[in-house]
Amino acid sequence: KEKEKEKKKRSEKKTGEKSKGAEKGKATDELLLSRFPNNLLMDLPNSIEELVLEPSYGVVVALLQSVSSSGSQEDISNYCCAIIDIFYTNQILDLLFKHLFHAEVESAASLPLETARSTLFREDSGATHLLKSFLTKNCRAYLAKLLAPCMNSLKLLGNLEIDPCRSGELSSEKLDMNTKSLEGVAYNILSTIFSHVDDVPFMLRRILRYLFLEVSEKFPGCGETILSTQFFLRFVNPFIVSPDPEVFTRGSPNETFEITREMQRILILVSKIVQNMANGVTFGEKEPFMLPFNKFLEDNGKRLYPFLYKLVDRESIRKLEVNNPINIASSDNTNALSVLVHSLVKYFDKVFMAVHNNPFVMIKLRHALHAGLVCCQYSIDMGY
Repeated sequence: KEKEKEKKKRSEKKTGEKSKGAEKGKATDELLLSRFPNNLLMDLPNSIEELVLEPSYGVVVALLQSVSSSGSQEDISNYCCAIIDIFYTNQILDLLFKHLFHAEVESAASLPLETARSTLFREDSGATHLLKSFLTKNCRAYLAKLLAPCMNSLKLLGNLEIDPCRSGELSSEKLDMNTKSLEGVAYNILSTIFSHVDDVPFMLRRILRYLFLEVSEKFPGCGETILSTQFFLRFVNPFIVSPDPEVFTRGSPNETFEITREMQRILILVSKIVQNMANGVTFGEKEPFMLPFNKFLEDNGKRLYPFLYKLVDRESIRKLEVNNPINIASSDNTNALSVLVHSLVKYFDKVFMAVHNNPFVMIKLRHALHAGLVCCQYSIDMGY
């Protein structure tokens, strides 16, 4: 009987705490609501999708930052892909990226100039994680189709090693031959990309244009560098180093193909050339076997900026938009919304703290709790 009395006492105490929490939460809601005119409060979310699509992007950005800073790679990838699906379907994905780019540039503006230039969009952040996911999920197929002929030509090349530490001493004739062959592979890949700028997905071009404009406005002269590194280092080079095996069997779906060690080494050496070209630097004594490619970098680096300017040219992008309208008729975001709810529940405490200084977003988040759009331990503890 004593145990039952104690259990009942604890239960009543917990119920009382929940009731107090609910009263406190609802009183806070009333205070927040009193600060805004009624016309601004008519747009409260009726679904989890409306909650993340609200115009300030407060919830989705707070969740993106929370997942990026403390989540696993799987959580980050799943959440980013879900956000991409939802915002792409609603045709405002580019506006979300614009918002993220602006916020990161403004944050970097408070740093010393050299520090800002060396870290801007080079470290992991919500913006870079989302861009990486978009490039992988929505744009990799473009590179696979475009570079398939270049990749297939590697089957005929054999061993093109130029590092004496890996292959032993090479005759000057063999070394020169391998160097020229590697330059040929790099030239074919770069020329294919440079000459097919209109094949780049227009949504990617629109997003990169926002990136270029945001950086150039705050850091004049840095826009080209950031654009180059994001396109080539985050997009092209990962594909070169690890191309999809299907690239080598296009036209023969039943054929299987395994990338040989020699081919993989060629791709790694070519990626080094592309990386230095994108960064605008030459090879030094750290990798002396790569020094012969500095002349190649000098010659082909001149083709980089014209490509970048055309890549973000507004009129070219508009023409592509007219000829390639987004087809969203058959889009189904059920899985994406499920991932979104799971992420919001898992990181709700961090999201709640991140938006507590934004009363209007707080109203919408609290409304989501009241309406049962989000069910989590926090809402249970608050008595909602």
